[in-house]
Amino acid sequence: MTSIPQPAGKKRWRRVRFALIAFVPLVVVLLALAFGAPRRRLLPTAVLLAVAAGSGAVALVRSRAEKRRSWNFSRSPVPQGVRLSKPWWLYLYGADVLIHHAALLGAVFAALQLPGVGVGILSVVAVAMCFPSLYFSGPRGLTFEGTGLRVHFRVFEVLVPWGAIRNCEQIGPDQFAGVRFEIADPERIGDWVRPDTPRNRRDAAKRLVGAAVPFWSPWTAGLHAETILRGIREGIERRPNRLN
Repeated sequence: MTSIPQPAGKKRWRRVRFALIAFVPLVVVLLALAFGAPRRRLLPTAVLLAVAAGSGAVALVRSRAEKRRSWNFSRSPVPQGVRLSKPWWLYLYGADVLIHHAALLGAVFAALQLPGVGVGILSVVAVAMCFPSLYFSGPRGLTFEGTGLRVHFRVFEVLVPWGAIRNCEQIGPDQFAGVRFEIADPERIGDWVRPDTPRNRRDAAKRLVGAAVPFWSPWTAGLHAETILRGIREGIERRPNRLN
């Protein structure tokens, strides 16, 4: 399903509003503190609002960098024979927004004289973000090769031949898109695993042939879903250097 594009001005205003929603209250609280308001009552609120403003700013910068990265890849062939991995700042995808909203909610509780609740909410989200394995189990990298798609996981890799990939499609809207495909010969997946161990065979089958997979999260290997689809389709067509 194709999403309806929004005017550039409307998108820009939404980004500005996202930043101001924490920045404006922070300025008000800081002014109140400067004019003698009780520090004990307002300082926790100010700290949580500062975290919300900072994480919101990071989200805006990261979003702009994503758009530039997507545009650059759309203007060039998909790299061949090179392992593509996610740059560190793309791991902030979603985490910065979650921290932003958690800090805003915490600031509300702090303003109601419940700073412990606010700090607790932010702490739970922040700790969860420190363990990406809790919410990220997809490939660590992709390599588009002449014979197939090499999928890199944490302790093993799978070279899926182009002829075994079918029904490749994008899942979700453009701004939060993943990629899904099916394996035509799932019983042969163990032959494509390196290093070849019983455990790696089981894990490869689970991740690439299971009922709900592969459903790869946005920006797998640092690539937009549209770029991954183009690379796979070009590999299947045996024309890896052709641009759409």
